[in-house]
Amino acid sequence: MFGLLFSGHINGFPVYKRSKSGITSKEILDICIGGNVSDDKVCARVPAGITESGIFIVDLQAVCYKDLTVDDNGVYGSHSSPSEDFQVFFDDLGNISAVEKINKNDKETISEIQTTRSHFIVRKQYSWPGKDKNFRRLIAKVEHEEKFLQFAIVQYTVNMTSDEAKMLFANPENSRKRGRPSEPKLRTKPSVLWRMREMGSKSSAKQIINNIHREVGGVVSISSPSDIPKDRQQVYNQLRKVKGRKKSRSTGPAKSPDITKLLSLQQAGRFVRDVSLGARSKKNGEMRAAASTFAGTDTTIGWIKRFCCPGSTQAAVAGVDMTYKLGPFYLTTVTFPNPMFVYKNNVNKHPTTLAAVMTSVTKEKRDYEYFARSLKSEGIESLMYGTDGECALESGFESVYPIAESPAHNNIHLRCFDHAKGDILTKLKELKVCETERNKIQREILGSEFGGKESKVLSIVRTKQNLKSFTSTKKSIGQKSLKNGWRPPKGDIDL
Repeated sequence: MFGLLFSGHINGFPVYKRSKSGITSKEILDICIGGNVSDDKVCARVPAGITESGIFIVDLQAVCYKDLTVDDNGVYGSHSSPSEDFQVFFDDLGNISAVEKINKNDKETISEIQTTRSHFIVRKQYSWPGKDKNFRRLIAKVEHEEKFLQFAIVQYTVNMTSDEAKMLFANPENSRKRGRPSEPKLRTKPSVLWRMREMGSKSSAKQIINNIHREVGGVVSISSPSDIPKDRQQVYNQLRKVKGRKKSRSTGPAKSPDITKLLSLQQAGRFVRDVSLGARSKKNGEMRAAASTFAGTDTTIGWIKRFCCPGSTQAAVAGVDMTYKLGPFYLTTVTFPNPMFVYKNNVNKHPTTLAAVMTSVTKEKRDYEYFARSLKSEGIESLMYGTDGECALESGFESVYPIAESPAHNNIHLRCFDHAKGDILTKLKELKVCETERNKIQREILGSEFGGKESKVLSIVRTKQNLKSFTSTKKSIGQKSLKNGWRPPKGDIDL
């Protein structure tokens, strides 16, 4: 072993020797084959962020040899990878007694020693950032019988200041302030890329990122950006290389719901109150299984009966809305402002309560009919409900809770004011009514408020007498429009 001088650490990594002179192949063989190196001079991680001259010894039992090229400095633009064949002789104690370099052109000698245990190959990789030779990195490994020995050598030869070295790797495209180095482009370690592909057969991109974060010990234990995936896109790029990988639900065919789990939930308690099994036709005509579920508690169903029926002393409107899409399922909810509770800072306002839920794989009229029938089967004979203008939802609920005025049908269906206003204005715009007239017509139908008083409007007319009173005080929409040069089309205007 050579009497090399050890002098502390560089950037937190134990340095074997501080030197700008290139390490010789004999020194490399002596270190890697002899292995007589104290533990405090061996790096268990790839030296990173090194911008001054030094020689490092890296333990390849703790580090993947492919990761040696990722040192967090940035991207190296030039490379050279020579190799040298040696015949190494040992004494009786197993120490190196002699080293003989073999001429690569001497094919006969190389062929002879390749089958012996004395043949060793020193593989080197020189790298420079671009064309500047004043910063050089050398990675050296010793190969024996097609395997690398335990130690690798990493040497940096730097003939410039640390700041000048950082400027070599600076990315001009990302520079925000002139004269200062920007963040370099950092690579992800090959071992991390391999780990992404290994997990890809069973895990999603998000799960892979979370798993790798946990493997390195969490955010506080991450020592280098190269130890973790950059983002999901990088994971997706790696997963494309995995042969036979099953795509996730978002990119592959939709999967049928797990009927067994749904039925077990229905039997286990009173939250999932009903499961309906059926079939739906895809766009290509293929049939697929479809399940709809109806859920609600005894308490919330009782609240609907108590507060959301016409004639209730503490009346509340049940809002029916297709709210979310969870995977392949549409989630439709019934909510209402619960009169039993008030806000602490506003006693006139009631918090919204979730009362019932339906899941379905489509959002057609029959889905909403199922929801309405499920409510009625729980004893909700009449309902005061509001919708946002979705035609399938409205027709589905009105088929079960019709709004015809009769003793048999005592239901109230309200439309969302904002949606109704938008529909009216959109229809009038299609009929080429000017903006001023559109706003006037909308106000006459839905009303407006002035000085705390609401005007008489068409939407509150319920009897012929009220309609006559309303039309006697206001000019008809058609007459008013004709004076402004607009003629309505023949037939009724469907607003």
